[in-house]
Amino acid sequence: MLVIGLTKLEAKVISEFKNVSAADWVRFSNLLDIELQDARLIKVEENQLFVVKNSDNNQQIISFGSSRSGNGTDFRKMNAEGLGYQPMLMNVKQVMITQNAALIKIEVILKDGFKGKYYWYAK
Repeated sequence: MLVIGLTKLEAKVISEFKNVSAADWVRFSNLLDIELQDARLIKVEENQLFVVKNSDNNQQIISFGSSRSGNGTDFRKMNAEGLGYQPMLMNVKQVMITQNAALIKIEVILKDGFKGKYYWYAK
């Protein structure tokens, strides 16, 4: 019975993720969870999220947001100056990052119309 139940659950999850954007959003959310796990909030400014991360006894300021190249086709991880390139989500139409006290909300609209919201309670 357990195997039958798990098989049905897996089939349902796979059918729901036939939408590629939904699957991409799940991967993006999981990656953002990992990136922000030990991060401390600095600020949200101009649709960019700035955090401090400790790495090998060294503090780094990292920013997350849409590309600054003007085409806005991806959501990426960058250094504080907006340099460096690690795309986290492609085919992005619009990104809105807002802060309400310690609650950070990242809303993303993809080019195919998919809308996703990510919430992070900052430290």
